[in-house]
Amino acid sequence: MLACVKAEEAEYDPCALPYVADAFADHLALTSSALGGSYVIEAVVQNFAAIVPFTLDGMNFAYLTVVDRDAILARSDVAKDTSYVKLCDQESPSGQGCNYHAMLLLGQAFPPVTRGYVAVQSNIGGKNYLFIDTHLEVEGLRNDPQSPPIQSSQADELMDVIDDQEGYDRLILVGDMNSAPNDPALGADTPYTILSSDLYDAWVLRPGNTAGLSCCQDEFLTNRVSLLTRRIDLIFTREMPSAVKSARLIGEVAADRLSPPGLGLWPSDHASVAAGLRY
Repeated sequence: MLACVKAEEAEYDPCALPYVADAFADHLALTSSALGGSYVIEAVVQNFAAIVPFTLDGMNFAYLTVVDRDAILARSDVAKDTSYVKLCDQESPSGQGCNYHAMLLLGQAFPPVTRGYVAVQSNIGGKNYLFIDTHLEVEGLRNDPQSPPIQSSQADELMDVIDDQEGYDRLILVGDMNSAPNDPALGADTPYTILSSDLYDAWVLRPGNTAGLSCCQDEFLTNRVSLLTRRIDLIFTREMPSAVKSARLIGEVAADRLSPPGLGLWPSDHASVAAGLRY
């Protein structure tokens, strides 16, 4: 979510300029509206939030509020049997989901960069499912040179939570793990190693040997040739599925770029990952 407020001393409002004004919005609400009721927002965890100065001319300033969130949306036909699950005592500022104790500290002048996880439960075909979504810290970052990478500590914390969830027939974990299967260990097991030690990586259970590279396009989304070189957006399942159907990437080819053809932006710096799990 992005919000913008003009500074009192500014002669004009940078937030209102037509070529940037549409960026200042609740993008989760816009996504929900675009889906037209076919999906329902079931749970939202607030991660980090920050207020930063914003200017386009170096003189007229506004204050940009950035709120990072992860959300779980349920298809409308299963939403009635789906509900938020509380997995920790102290929930995030959104009132749902949990923030990891391990976080990136940037000093007294900046708020900590918190990441989190959020879960819903659903009854499908008479089976109880727990569905968890998360976003781990960027690889290699540490608060102390002697400590494990922050993302590894977060993955350990998440696995402790998952190990406590015994009352479900199926458990599925998805998210941007910022960790690929071939990443080197940097003084501690990588999140991929930690998670895959007890969970099945759905992508490697699919037929064929497609690489599944989902990250990352240029930060401005203007690159003409795709730059996806890492598989860090992952689907894990605690129970072995009998089949993984239609595992695929979405938004990874040039034809998926937005209009106008040949000039439009990529829809995201990551490709989406989708799969159907059959048990």
